[in-house]
Amino acid sequence: MIMTLQTDFQKRRAKRREDIYADYRRLVANPDNSKSAIIDYLKSKYNIGAASTIYGIIKEKEATNETEN
Repeated sequence: MIMTLQTDFQKRRAKRREDIYADYRRLVANPDNSKSAIIDYLKSKYNIGAASTIYGIIKEKEATNETEN
């Protein structure tokens, strides 16, 4: 197994990305929620300026989940 060393900033960033994706999955589970409203909520909650950042995190996490399965 390869050991990956991370700085504190990298650890915080990875944790934040996990939190964003977990919130996204929780909110998307409700069919009454619109995806654009979910993205706006996540942008506001995590103080992110661009929706593309959220979409990038979602795409990255879903790709990671597919390769693990």
